[in-house]
Amino acid sequence: MAFILEKRGWLFLSTGKGFLKELFSKSFHPGTQALMLLALSHLRYRLARSAFTVISVSIAVASFIVLLQVNFLLALVLIAAATLSTFNASFSILYESQGLFDALIVYGASPMDLFNFFALDMSILSFLGFIVGTMASALVAPIYVSGVKVFHALLLALGLGLASCIYPSIRGFKYGLVKRRAWSEVGGVESLI
Repeated sequence: MAFILEKRGWLFLSTGKGFLKELFSKSFHPGTQALMLLALSHLRYRLARSAFTVISVSIAVASFIVLLQVNFLLALVLIAAATLSTFNASFSILYESQGLFDALIVYGASPMDLFNFFALDMSILSFLGFIVGTMASALVAPIYVSGVKVFHALLLALGLGLASCIYPSIRGFKYGLVKRRAWSEVGGVESLI
């Protein structure tokens, strides 16, 4: 009896996977399929990098407002370190996007596919930035700062954190359009076959 149930369970799972695979292949353009698979493979690394960026920026901004009342030079050093961290994360995402675009264009992804990818990507990063930035700033700032300054610290932290995610995505999207145009001028993917 247990063997029969186990066999039926595996049959149900395999049938379900086959149905989803067929639905996926019929619903999306091959370029979009490649885009989604590549995006998923990079997603956890992008989320981890973005989380660390938003955390470092939000804590640095909140701490900057706190330290500004204690030691001005120390506050400047702290905000400079946060700025360097933000630029480092932004450019690393940009370089990753260049390799991603090269692969996507070979698979035939259209500019609209790229736009859809970054729309999804940015919605995830924006939500992550809002949650992490708010929590980090809310934990650090109210210890020393009260009133309206806490609200300003939250806004500034979220703004910097999200800007560090948006900037490389815009640059990457423009890079993808340029690459797409270059491929079309040399005959596209067919010229490689």
